[in-house]
Amino acid sequence: MRTIICLVGLLAWGSASAAGKTRVAVVSIQAPPDLVFTGKSLSQAIADEAGQGGAFEVVGPQAVEQKLGREATAALVRCADDVRCLSERAAKLDVDRVVAGWLQRSGECYAITLVHVDVRAQKRLATVRRDVPIASRKLRPDVIAALPKLLSGEADAEGTLRIDASVSGATVLVDERPAGTTPLAHRLPAGRHKVQVAKAGYAVADPVWIDVPAGGEVEHRQRLFEIPARDRPNSTRPAAPPGR
Repeated sequence: MRTIICLVGLLAWGSASAAGKTRVAVVSIQAPPDLVFTGKSLSQAIADEAGQGGAFEVVGPQAVEQKLGREATAALVRCADDVRCLSERAAKLDVDRVVAGWLQRSGECYAITLVHVDVRAQKRLATVRRDVPIASRKLRPDVIAALPKLLSGEADAEGTLRIDASVSGATVLVDERPAGTTPLAHRLPAGRHKVQVAKAGYAVADPVWIDVPAGGEVEHRQRLFEIPARDRPNSTRPAAPPGR
């Protein structure tokens, strides 16, 4: 009888321990068509690594798609590092956290950003950003090395990038992703970031690289030059007077 009671106690304790684990969904990393396979491979590696320590109950990319279906999963992937989007679309997964992000080429490097999000609080717990030289073939090792910091909620050092232009309402791309319109204050992981400013009717400015300091801020003001109306694409020229 005592043995049975002990076994029941152990089973109950095991169930409570399993129930007490934080459930984390690892979403496939958003990537352009030529990097989709790489993004999926990295996401699976992240899921495998997150499940190693036993602290998390991990819902991997395939399980996410099985639960949500293809279309809903694709919409979740497109959230990339948008906290609110990830939280709302992951609600049906019945998880506590989500790990997601985006991957792209940036010059001679892979640029990858990963976020760890508290789904219920709709809160960003941590962000890591890495620029990995393509030739180094170290994308996967560098991502795996960044996971302990990401999963523990220890964010990379951040800084503020303030961007303005000679005309208001110009579109800003940071690391080739939409960041908003001028004037803009944008929180980013410390390090080098690619910035480009453009507005319809104005010549597109060349991209610039800006170093964002950890715990500080940097300003960039872009001068834009208006394109004469006659030189703008699809501009309508006045009709010639009759008889000419």
